[in-house]
Amino acid sequence: DALAVMDDPSYSVYLALDGEIRVGLITVWEVSEYLFVEHFAVYEKYRNRGYGKDILELLKSIGKPIFLEVEPPLDEMKKRRIGFYQRSGFKQNGFDYVQPPYRPTDKETPLIIMSYPCEISDAGPIIKELYRKVYGIK
Repeated sequence: DALAVMDDPSYSVYLALDGEIRVGLITVWEVSEYLFVEHFAVYEKYRNRGYGKDILELLKSIGKPIFLEVEPPLDEMKKRRIGFYQRSGFKQNGFDYVQPPYRPTDKETPLIIMSYPCEISDAGPIIKELYRKVYGIK
């Protein structure tokens, strides 16, 4: 439930502003000793101006490891998105990962976990915690 999420103290929504102009947003979960980016968007008309890089630099300055999900590189836009994160220092991890459905009527989605500042070898505890905290799976 969206309202319950907004009340969770470990969940934050940040608007990216250039002066008074909204250029994007990022939603972040503070989970244990790391940050998990649930949603990240620079609005289309403001892309390719360095805003995404600046937003990630601010997030990295918190000093905690960061994880995020991306779609497999099946088309040019998805490949570009992965490349953007790689240029920002994120690593693509080599284990299988499936995003659970947000709603019972949705399907699970195969995704890739990217991490900063380094790759992770044992994703089990992290995935278990993400499933519990972000997706409400016990």
